[in-house]
Amino acid sequence: MPRISTSFALFLVLSTLRAQSIRAEIDALLNVEWLRYGYCGVVVRDLQTGETLYRRDAEHVLIPASNMKLLVTAAALHRLGPDYRFRTRVWMRGTLLPDGTLQGDLILQGLGDATLEMRGLETLAQQVRQAGVQRVQGYLLYDDSWLDAERYGFGWSSGDEPFGYQAQMSALCAERNAIRLYAKPAPRVGEPAQLRLEPTTDYVELVNRTRTVERGAANTGVRATRTRARNQIIVEGTIPMGSEEVFVGRYSVENPSRYAAHLFRQALQAAGVVVERGIVPALTPSSSPPEWERGVGAHGSAPYRSSSPALRERGIIPIAETYSTKTQAIEDPLLMVPPACRGNRTDARFPSRSGGNLKEGGIPEMTLLAEHLSPPPAARGRRAHQ
Repeated sequence: MPRISTSFALFLVLSTLRAQSIRAEIDALLNVEWLRYGYCGVVVRDLQTGETLYRRDAEHVLIPASNMKLLVTAAALHRLGPDYRFRTRVWMRGTLLPDGTLQGDLILQGLGDATLEMRGLETLAQQVRQAGVQRVQGYLLYDDSWLDAERYGFGWSSGDEPFGYQAQMSALCAERNAIRLYAKPAPRVGEPAQLRLEPTTDYVELVNRTRTVERGAANTGVRATRTRARNQIIVEGTIPMGSEEVFVGRYSVENPSRYAAHLFRQALQAAGVVVERGIVPALTPSSSPPEWERGVGAHGSAPYRSSSPALRERGIIPIAETYSTKTQAIEDPLLMVPPACRGNRTDARFPSRSGGNLKEGGIPEMTLLAEHLSPPPAARGRRAHQ
């Protein structure tokens, strides 16, 4: 008979007693009346030994519920800390002339801020104008490569896609990737209702199939839905004369990153900045070396280049001198350098669409013009209760 030590035998006894205690405690929690018609899948493992201490319906495939948000939130708090704030940035690539003409492009970079609203984009646009930019000869590029391209979660219902509560996911967000629709009666009976989008934009097409009816008419109401895979909202129903403007609902948008860039271009125009060549996505490599994802250049140094003395005189300081990317990679674990800034190996994939200065090694000159931070924790809490 094999011999075992007294200490190991004691360990086995204690482990058995602990497992029995855990099973009894969890069974007592789950064997209750209000869970008779529910389903619970539970697995408890010892993180040190890997031993399974408890298992109950673990093989059943269950749809994650909102309680999973607690785990994600706990992980984020642990990894980022309670004071972390997400950023949205505007970069300049090219040469800014004394008359305010940018011979190059602007890049709007999203870094996961789901709280960015139109007023935040307006603030960014004002910062760009204050930096001296008045006319952009190139494009407005939008960079959403900080997250992957998955727009919907696994198992999300396709029937909910038109509505704001199931808006698409993206690293570059604006207005929670949705738009608000309002309706009010026309001046005369028989005419279509007057529709309004908030924020005001032509990014979404409205198909107005509504009708204004007499005051006091029965069974009135306005409803809407978005055509799948299109930024087209079809509005139907009736609204009586004399009614106040009504809120119809929030509707998601297709390609939310482009939506954010579209709103930003509107904000730029209102701030006095003209973009001549339109909106295009920033080209993104199919894969990135780990060092780039940490915000460090191909050779372990920041890929940014200094701006010209003329820009310094106007208060435009290159990001390489306001942040150390090596330090930043530690202090801000989620921060990524825009794809167009990621060093020599990606230059061929990120050509300047409208020229612009190229520094040594073929790297386009990149300057951070504007930055918007997500609200601090206290402000976010107030917003959630509004």
